[in-house]
Amino acid sequence: MKSLLSMIFIFAGYALVSSVYAADPCSKDFACHKVDDARFDNPYHYVFIGAYPGDELIIYPLLKDHCALANSYCAMIIPTRGESECEFISGSACGDIRTAELQASAEYLNTDLWHYSLPGGDEVQPNTITNIRNTYNHIARANGFIDVADYFEFIFKRLQFSNEETLVVISLNPNVGSINHPEDKTIHALDEFIISAVERLQKNGKNVVHFYADSRMQGDQSPHVGRHDDQYLECRKGQVPLKNTHQYLTNFEVFAHGVYEIYPSQLYRTDEISNNPNLYEFCYDNTVDYFNTARSEKLLGVLLTEPDQLDEIAGFSNAFAFVPRQESSITDYLNRNTHELLPVISIGHYFFDKISGGFNASDVAPIVQAINQSAHTGPVIFLFDEPLWQIRFSCLGGHSLACNEAHNNYADTLLQLKKIIRDLRSALPGSGIMHIEAYAELIYQKHAAPLNDVIMLDDAEYLGFDCYGAFENCGIVEIVNFSDLQSDANAAAADMNTNNVSSVAPLFAVTSSTGQSGLICSGSLNNCITVSASNVLFAAQRSQQDYLDWILDSLHSMEISKPIGRKIFLVPGAFQDFNFFPSEAKAMNQLDSFVELLDSSDIFGGSGSFIWGNLQEGIFPYIGARSLASVRTAITDRFRTRISTRRQLSLPPVMTLVGAIGARGNFDQVKTDGATHGDVYFQNTGMDSCKVRVGNEPNRAMKLNQLNHITLPSLKTPLNVTAQCLKGNRSFVKQIQFVD
Repeated sequence: MKSLLSMIFIFAGYALVSSVYAADPCSKDFACHKVDDARFDNPYHYVFIGAYPGDELIIYPLLKDHCALANSYCAMIIPTRGESECEFISGSACGDIRTAELQASAEYLNTDLWHYSLPGGDEVQPNTITNIRNTYNHIARANGFIDVADYFEFIFKRLQFSNEETLVVISLNPNVGSINHPEDKTIHALDEFIISAVERLQKNGKNVVHFYADSRMQGDQSPHVGRHDDQYLECRKGQVPLKNTHQYLTNFEVFAHGVYEIYPSQLYRTDEISNNPNLYEFCYDNTVDYFNTARSEKLLGVLLTEPDQLDEIAGFSNAFAFVPRQESSITDYLNRNTHELLPVISIGHYFFDKISGGFNASDVAPIVQAINQSAHTGPVIFLFDEPLWQIRFSCLGGHSLACNEAHNNYADTLLQLKKIIRDLRSALPGSGIMHIEAYAELIYQKHAAPLNDVIMLDDAEYLGFDCYGAFENCGIVEIVNFSDLQSDANAAAADMNTNNVSSVAPLFAVTSSTGQSGLICSGSLNNCITVSASNVLFAAQRSQQDYLDWILDSLHSMEISKPIGRKIFLVPGAFQDFNFFPSEAKAMNQLDSFVELLDSSDIFGGSGSFIWGNLQEGIFPYIGARSLASVRTAITDRFRTRISTRRQLSLPPVMTLVGAIGARGNFDQVKTDGATHGDVYFQNTGMDSCKVRVGNEPNRAMKLNQLNHITLPSLKTPLNVTAQCLKGNRSFVKQIQFVD
């Protein structure tokens, strides 16, 4: 970074995980430079990992203040000599200079130093994260380790003083880099290794805490912009003395000494720093540790509707999502996660108040407790599903407060959600946030302010939208005539079943038979409202690329302001219904389009298909992918080839029976409201034979591995419809009822 004026250093932490070594590992390790006063038997242990000599300048005030304490021990691990980074010389001569500077830095800070001679990023060609990762892993294997993560796991255990004491690991935020190496690929590769090692140790019950050192620039004209009034940051101002040791030195003087006196070879890279200590703050964030999105594998999975479906998807997924009905469901899902897939938990419904039409920052303790009571270890991702659309939907339903909130660009909502996210990160460090927004909300926002970025959660590592249909044309094409429902919009809205699981279901709109009012149904709210047809702005198709571009614009703007490694998360539809995906081919079209996108760029951090099991959303039934032969095969094939799992799990045979009246239906019971005709839909996969019996009529043989449609031209209630399939010696039975 060319100017160091008004730089802020931030540490984002996460706590959990310990090991055993009472003997000083440095004294017998040829790679370690032992300093005189570093006592390994001090109980509190800190280890800083940088990429190059001088990277530790970012945390100079912290290390100087902690490493001289009688109860603290500090170490540094620096893998390269930085041989290409001197002003007038390069190669081994430059490496010798920087090694001497690094050793002087270790002496000044009182830290033992593990220093290696791996090639720097510029010395590895092509200079890509993948190539650096492979090069370093090859060197690690030549020295008896499985990979570099295995080395870090080994040395972290050695640096642990006891099982009772925490080892604090501090590394560079890969999305910001260091003073001399912003967004350096070597730092990205090292971060993957460190994260992997820490997560392995944590899963084994070890007591390891991982902080990020995060170097930030503030504008020259406003060096103090608002960091010091953040209640979650502990800030050390530049002119303030160290807190614990060397109190005759200010935080700025320690930093400046390192820049000028210890690393003169790097002054050409940093330019002059200001001599005004008031322009500097050194902040330590002990509550926010962002989820690591720079993973070796992109997240791939599906949204489940029952915990026992976890065993079905483990062969082609590294993640899974679910919408818990209550807190105990969280524990149930996590306890069933024996394959250690990454959980994505939809939690927005816990904080949404339907009466006020807005979000409240209520207590996260029940959610945290449910997670802690489970057998799960490691991070989770919390999903906020269509939060802004829920408020917009409330506004369309007549909530004036919700309308004010939408008009004010969701200012209070964003504040409430930020508080919720802060509490979650504080209680469960290292966990992440995902924000999936409804395509209709994006259209409303762009209609109101075409030149503005769409509003997304600033604290979310994963951003995305949901719109189900063809990639080129997605959304509602035309208003569907409502007369088939034999009722008006209000009667259909009153017929909604509000006891089902809410989810990332798509938006659906129809008009009344008079054409004057519209029925808008939101999967997230699991109900429908009647609005004036003039309020339906989105009765037209758009390319999904439009929504992607809008999300990407917001992502890039937020990354410039606060880089945390945000990624786009893709949500293809994987279901069959009467509207968006009447055929499996259309669902596979969106899936394949999104897989192509997923492979096109690292900005796409994963894909989660909606849905695996069946889901009833109000008057709309969705047949999930597990019942769809072609769709589930496509998901299995596309996802399995993109993850490293070697689990070969067979999928069970499944059948689904749906009863319908016009555009609404159900898996269990359909109220006819006087309708005299209806339909039955039967879907199956993996069966040997299937048949359906309508009332007292003879059995009808069903086609295998595809959708079967039975019309009921003369419907008399009550009517029972029963489906039966055979697979070997097993019998599968489903039944639906048509009632008044």
